[in-house]
Amino acid sequence: MNPRDEKTIVSSTPDLDFHFGLFKVRDYRIPYGLVGMHIFGTHKSIFPRSGDLVLNLYMGNSFKNRIVNYDNTWATTNKLYISGLFSEGALELEQRGKCLGYAIKIHPVIGYYILHIPMCEIVDKQVRISDVLESKGHLLMNVETSEKIDSLNSKSLRQFFTSILPEKSEYIKDPIYHAVNFIKNRNGCVGIRELSSRFCMSERTLNRNFLLKVGLSAQAYSKIWQIEHAVRLIQRYPQASLNEIAFKAGYYDTAHLSRAFREKANLPPSSFRKDTNVLTENYLLTERFSI
Repeated sequence: MNPRDEKTIVSSTPDLDFHFGLFKVRDYRIPYGLVGMHIFGTHKSIFPRSGDLVLNLYMGNSFKNRIVNYDNTWATTNKLYISGLFSEGALELEQRGKCLGYAIKIHPVIGYYILHIPMCEIVDKQVRISDVLESKGHLLMNVETSEKIDSLNSKSLRQFFTSILPEKSEYIKDPIYHAVNFIKNRNGCVGIRELSSRFCMSERTLNRNFLLKVGLSAQAYSKIWQIEHAVRLIQRYPQASLNEIAFKAGYYDTAHLSRAFREKANLPPSSFRKDTNVLTENYLLTERFSI
């Protein structure tokens, strides 16, 4: 990794140290977040849902991460995990120990072409990647058990990514890949009828393909991006009224915005004005996976 590609943010919390950078593999330039954490006891935090899959790698000896409202199992160090899209509420994390941790946001349709399984099977789950891949999964498991991974740039890990990342021609012609991008670009403010018309398929076919290649229905997926857009607006414009935020984010009024936050973020929108969770704030700032 070229040091010029990396930006460092040291948080006001002495136990968190953030870095943003680019991981270059073949013709991919993949943005990542890298955080150094030293947690005494157990740290709990709430994250808004993300419309991207998240690939995690934790490095160290003692760190564990659990997504309480997933299957409640602990993710440990020296293994690659992928978090499927979350169907309800917000992510509730419990973390303990000391580590360096990578987080890579991955376009869900690209995730489908990496894993080659119905994405609805990993919704609400934190999955060890070597458990769901076939022959390449065995190769990854050997790396995870026999080598100490200290960077995305370790030789074996780089070879693994080179082997699993799909050729861009595989997904660039997939209408669901472009439908996802359209939803992102519209910040979730799009109707299913408009989507199905734009991508020349019935609403039923659209949703069937979304369940296969994204994991959620097109409507549920759009709502994730609408909430994330509202969170970003709240943090970007701290002096704006909630009425202004609701209008900019495509909600009918403040009551509609507040109801969506209670249902999908488990927090009122006002809490993001005073949010002191530096981990959440910096996570939202990481670049989106762009190809």
